[in-house]
Amino acid sequence: MMSPIYNYSERISVDWNPEFKDDAIIFGQKISHLFPNSNLTDTTKFLKKGDVFVLLPGENFGVDFLINKIRDKCPHAIVTDKKVRQLLGNLPRYCKTFFWDNLKDYIGFIAAGFYNNPSDKLDVTAVTGTDGKTTVVNLAASIFANSFEDSAAIGTLGVVIYRKNQRKQVLQDYSPVNLTTPSAVILQKIFDKLRNEKIGKVFLEASSIGIITQRLQGTNIKTAVFTNLGSDHLDFHGNLVNLAYSKSQLFSHPALTNIVFTEKNRLQHSEIHSVYEAIERSDAKKISVGIETTPNKSTNLTSEILIVEKNVSRFGTLVSVIKNDKESEPFLIKIFGKHNLENLSLVAGLLSDDLKVSNAKKILGDCKLPEGRFELLDRENFPLVCIDFAHTPESLKVTLQTLDRLKEKKSSNLICVFGCGGNRDINKRPIMGENSSLLCRSWIHHFR
Repeated sequence: MMSPIYNYSERISVDWNPEFKDDAIIFGQKISHLFPNSNLTDTTKFLKKGDVFVLLPGENFGVDFLINKIRDKCPHAIVTDKKVRQLLGNLPRYCKTFFWDNLKDYIGFIAAGFYNNPSDKLDVTAVTGTDGKTTVVNLAASIFANSFEDSAAIGTLGVVIYRKNQRKQVLQDYSPVNLTTPSAVILQKIFDKLRNEKIGKVFLEASSIGIITQRLQGTNIKTAVFTNLGSDHLDFHGNLVNLAYSKSQLFSHPALTNIVFTEKNRLQHSEIHSVYEAIERSDAKKISVGIETTPNKSTNLTSEILIVEKNVSRFGTLVSVIKNDKESEPFLIKIFGKHNLENLSLVAGLLSDDLKVSNAKKILGDCKLPEGRFELLDRENFPLVCIDFAHTPESLKVTLQTLDRLKEKKSSNLICVFGCGGNRDINKRPIMGENSSLLCRSWIHHFR
């Protein structure tokens, strides 16, 4: 077992309502009133002249480094923790300094107050799980926009606004944060922008690291979704038990009214119990979903909504929807693989109030996976090429199994090229290599 980056020696729950929450919100509002034309940011590359900078030193960046980094950008003010008061040195006279005890625990609420609690005006859904977060949030935002109202997705692909007729807009100024879940400060700034854009629904990727490091503090989350549990970020968490525990904290959010999950994943790992226990403890409405890939044999009778696979080819998957013991007419979707059908079933769960067997084809029939998620390049007289962001052993395995099913001839070759670069989470690499060697005729890896 590896030593985790995060300290789990004390199993401390995320406190969604800490003692001085209201004071922190008021504190943020006061700073906003003092600097009405400023933005609040904790990221030096977003900092502009006249902004308010949140100075939170960490393992990678100390106080001196951050002060030198922001000096030339001339912020009007700095918000920092009382613990670093003695380390600030000589700040420019024009730069006012505000202090707050245990700032890391409260900065989400301060940022929410600064931007006038923007998530209160939005319908926020947070999606957690090892695989599928990006697909679910972007698929959901696209489908909701096409059928109901303009929506937005926040996560690995940046901040994307989806509008009717498959139109979308990437907010470039808010997207290059290099985090699945942005910091608490940047997240509130994004919510403020989306509120001003008249966006109704927001779908947010909630990473395990983002949850346990309190990036969602100050966010009013109405719906939570759980996809699955797999081997990822174990360099940070140490093991699957800690990983599952981190994800489970999302389901204790006091504002939740709905939770969507796949029932079969309850048996996926013994370590997953903490997630489903948290789901059961919540007072929110529970919506269980699932898929059926075995004809005439239902193994998901407890699921409220089922996506049923009828047939699959390189042209798409023929599916139907079962809800309230009624089944829709079959229709073709450009989605492949049971993992993506599970992702679609979670989106169907989010649509539970509006989705009926009579309108399933209309709402789901034109759904399209985001770029880089089982994206097929199919050209005449050329091999079928698939681009997929499979970044865990589990997701790579199911992607290769799906491609094996799409081969027109059983004798056709399946060749895999994959990489796991960087210095993080290296223990999953040999497992991914093993999966490739077992499922492919040949494979090429790149780990640099």
